[in-house]
Amino acid sequence: DVLIPPTSIRSLFETPPTAVVAARVPDPWNYGCLDLEGPFMRRVVEKPARGSEPSNLVLAGAYLLDARVAEACRKVLPSPRGEYELTDALNAIASTTPISVVTADYWIDAGRPSDLMESLRLLLDEARRGVWSPGEGFRPDVPAYVHPSSEVLGYVSPYSAVGPSSYVDPTARVFRSCLVSDVTLLERSKLSWSFACPGFTAPPGSVLAGTPSSPRILTPS
Repeated sequence: DVLIPPTSIRSLFETPPTAVVAARVPDPWNYGCLDLEGPFMRRVVEKPARGSEPSNLVLAGAYLLDARVAEACRKVLPSPRGEYELTDALNAIASTTPISVVTADYWIDAGRPSDLMESLRLLLDEARRGVWSPGEGFRPDVPAYVHPSSEVLGYVSPYSAVGPSSYVDPTARVFRSCLVSDVTLLERSKLSWSFACPGFTAPPGSVLAGTPSSPRILTPS
């Protein structure tokens, strides 16, 4: 899963008929790297040798493509890994049709708990600035999110989220954590830098802590 700014998605749909979202990264040799011609994508170089990358822009996982992509995909042959690569279809389209490039302000390849925690921070920051709305339950002054179906009587810090059907005791504390759903924090329990999975209950007086680089994943026992 990836996270890119909502504004980039909006720009993508305002740039027809074909466009891709790209992001600048410090290690483009690990990704599908873009070779550019002005504002357009000339081709994608998949994981180029370090030092030979044509730019520091990589595909961010969002595309606006018309029916030509279906025809291009039908002509794609399996890669050496035995997979059908979308980048091959993009290169075929780019050889005959300009593909615009929308550059995202940020891009998170959210495959690790620390990436998900950073994604939560970015989303809450953007909600506070009015870029998007999480709906009822958002507390812009904090910023934090508490689902309307949850009962939160204790402290919830900025950049935390409490999902549906959860309960936080008046003496419990939530710091930089996400309670996914159906989570119960009993008296004097404390969570920090943690993801509490559905159905988890923090026992009375428990202190459950991760770190920014390694958030803790809490599952029901």
